[in-house]
Amino acid sequence: MVRISSMNSKETLAVSKASIKEGVGFEKLGNLYINSYKKHPAVKAVKLIYITDPEFNYQELQKALTKGENITKSLDHLVNKVKMDCHSCAIQAVCNEVEELTKKDFQKE
Repeated sequence: MVRISSMNSKETLAVSKASIKEGVGFEKLGNLYINSYKKHPAVKAVKLIYITDPEFNYQELQKALTKGENITKSLDHLVNKVKMDCHSCAIQAVCNEVEELTKKDFQKE
């Protein structure tokens, strides 16, 4: 069973003991995830990480997640050419970074 909560940035995976005895495990499930994502033509790469250490520093992961969400928001602004007051925007620094990276990517092509 997989339970996904995009609002909480969590995916919970539960595998029964019977399934484990039949050979189901992180590797097989991970490969199913990866192969499913790769079927979409827009997906160029997939990296799947299982965190099983109860002492893992989730605060650092949350920082990376927040930055990724801000980059996505910035890309939405750039793509949709939303006119706004950039000086008052909370993610202006991220927008500037994304804009520079976008320029570099398009210059390569």
